[in-house]
Amino acid sequence: MRTQSVFVLAAALFANFASSQNACKYDGCQKTSDCCGGFVCYELVSVFSSGMCMPSCSVSEWSCRIMHDPSPVTGPPPPTTTPVPAVNPPPPATSPPNPNPPPTTDSGDCNVYGTTGTCSDNCGSCFNPGGRPGVVLDTQQTGYYNEDEAYACLDWSFGSQELLRGEADHLANEGESVYFGIGTFGATSQLSNLGSCYRMTVEGVDRDIIVQAINTGGDVHGNQFDLQMGNGGFGAFNRCVGDPTDMFAGTMAGWGQMYGGTETRPECSDLPNFPRDDTAMRIAGDDLVKLCEYSFDKNVRREEGSATGTNPTITHLARVKCPAKIVELTQLQRTDDPSGFTGPQMDGFPNTGKTCQGGGNWNDLSYCLTRMLDCKKPSASFIDNIDEARVVAGKKVVQPCTIDGYTRIDVQCGCANCYC
Repeated sequence: MRTQSVFVLAAALFANFASSQNACKYDGCQKTSDCCGGFVCYELVSVFSSGMCMPSCSVSEWSCRIMHDPSPVTGPPPPTTTPVPAVNPPPPATSPPNPNPPPTTDSGDCNVYGTTGTCSDNCGSCFNPGGRPGVVLDTQQTGYYNEDEAYACLDWSFGSQELLRGEADHLANEGESVYFGIGTFGATSQLSNLGSCYRMTVEGVDRDIIVQAINTGGDVHGNQFDLQMGNGGFGAFNRCVGDPTDMFAGTMAGWGQMYGGTETRPECSDLPNFPRDDTAMRIAGDDLVKLCEYSFDKNVRREEGSATGTNPTITHLARVKCPAKIVELTQLQRTDDPSGFTGPQMDGFPNTGKTCQGGGNWNDLSYCLTRMLDCKKPSASFIDNIDEARVVAGKKVVQPCTIDGYTRIDVQCGCANCYC
């Protein structure tokens, strides 16, 4: 279940909020000194006049030349940690996948679930044969039935390096600049919307956001989207911190509010940078503190004390095609995806008269862009929540992560010997 953002009491506008938003950049840089701490400004393909701030450069869409630096960089800098084998997403796609691709020899081999012969015939009775390979958990409940060792993936968070690469691909292929995100859409029937993607215009955000719904929550209201971001709040279903089996070590101190998480940008620095198993996140180039700061910088959340509340208002919303990068990260794809990245407005939109938590009704989160990060395996990772007729073969169920937040779990099946 998905969590709800913090209920906010009106207060005076935080004095230096506006100026703090422009302290450093993550994109649109002209030189490395424009970037937030530790990031480097890498040149995009030559048709663009600005660069992207990243910790390293390893993507074909960038020239990997440091902006305005006299010495070209021909490749990514040497890693500062020793890489370890991990089952991570394949290199970013430069074009959308076939909407209903047939199984290939690169698809997963269900024999990893057993050698009795029952897995050799199209994975026996398994729900998701042909899904992307991943770690097979050596537990009584494995695959998509495992909950104790399965977690949300941290690269689903707004501003992750994988999502930034997807945004750059979209700019190169479609000629438009948007943000990508993942979370929960509040609708009358949330289960029927799992896997759907939406394009939102949000008050105060400089680009549209294309998001995929992979979760549900009784506390997510109609026409509300609950976006996963760096410490957006762990809510009632916390798998982030506080227990020895949680993703991050330590206590809840420094994590802010249960609903809404960190309340001001400077407080992001109170968070741990990495989970207890930190290797994969370091290699990915992500950092929880920077993800938290980025969400404030891009105005998808506001500081506590803002006169307009911490949750911005959604003004336009349409169902659209899911971008290739988002499908790659979640491994959930619908058979009824729209054909393009724009579409007709959904019921209730365009929203011209309703403000998030307007009129002092702080319990009404309709038309709000809210936030969360509970680190918990999402609703669309459970096959009982999936309408099989609406999903693509091999991409029927979300592929969650192990406790490091990046290594994917094999979800072709849910039991030993493919008989369940």
